[in-house]
Amino acid sequence: MTTGTGIKGGEFGLIGRIRRRVAAARSAACAAILGIGDDAAVLRPPRGHLLASIDMLVEDVHFDRRLITPWQLGWKALAVNVSDIAAMGGVPLYALASVGLNNSVGDAYVDAIYDGMLAVAERFVVEIVGGDTVKSPQAIVIDVAIMGQADSPVTRAGARPGDLVAVTGHLGASAAGLAWLLHCRTDDAVASPSQSGTSRTMASPRRPRTTDSGVSAAISSGPASLASPTWVEELVRAHLQPMPRVPEGQALAQSGAVTAMMDISDGLANEVNHIAEESGVGAVVYAVDVPISEATASAARALGRDPLDWALFGGEDYELVFTFPRDRMETVSRALAAVGGRLQVVGEILPGERGVSLAMAGGETRALSRAGYDHFAVPIS
Repeated sequence: MTTGTGIKGGEFGLIGRIRRRVAAARSAACAAILGIGDDAAVLRPPRGHLLASIDMLVEDVHFDRRLITPWQLGWKALAVNVSDIAAMGGVPLYALASVGLNNSVGDAYVDAIYDGMLAVAERFVVEIVGGDTVKSPQAIVIDVAIMGQADSPVTRAGARPGDLVAVTGHLGASAAGLAWLLHCRTDDAVASPSQSGTSRTMASPRRPRTTDSGVSAAISSGPASLASPTWVEELVRAHLQPMPRVPEGQALAQSGAVTAMMDISDGLANEVNHIAEESGVGAVVYAVDVPISEATASAARALGRDPLDWALFGGEDYELVFTFPRDRMETVSRALAAVGGRLQVVGEILPGERGVSLAMAGGETRALSRAGYDHFAVPIS
């Protein structure tokens, strides 16, 4: 595909164009005193606690440019950062977006990346207040830092034995969407090294668009035997356009009942292990209670895969996993219902010496390892 032949006007022309586009998208709700254009942004300090997070997307590690539109790349780059703020019950406020570009991309490609980021920014009232632009000798790199606010941030470290473990939605849909897209593009798809089926490659239409997510194009390009509108669009959208659970995170934090919380970026198994480690506890996840949508189950049947494996280890669902005392279930359920969410209990917290396990429907219990993606894992030869 043709992505461009360089940046017109060079670095300063690019910065000027980004500044104008961000300024045009700035809403009345944005609170920065001074954004892009000076040595540093001037921001209004939020009340309560300031939250900060950063995530980097590197070509051929997190995405294959042949398999993702620039719009989708921009959306995902900011959305995964917003999800980190949601995971602590916070409100996202400001973002700084830095891009490293090689000679193969041009103005249209960069504009589309910012279209995707600005779509997320508008939805969640996030103001892009700065960043950096550099030339990258090979890979495209997008590095986004985000700041948010929370009165009482929820961490990973508060779970206690007897607490229940719950999630905000169905799991495995993103991994199922990726599996379907790669299946449809066997000749073109290149997946990153993975463990337990987890891949950090993002997929999308062969001919990227710059004005939308490209979900319809991804569906129409698949084989007729799999292009069922009853499940394909749902899964492709889950993978290409993840939706941070900001209202749910805020509602859970404000309920005062939640003891620990994370977003599910690397799979339920990985995140439950993180909570257990940081809280000094054990946990059990009940396989029969892990919520898997009919769409994900349909994809698993079509592709000959286990949907539970996608739910536990697939990652990139960006739902929330959290813990709370059993006697606060009604409070938590009402808090989620108030923002259109639904409480889905998947396990419970145990004493630390019990470890982290998966209880199968037939009564068998097995250790539940993290088995998520590890950038620095030693490959098995």
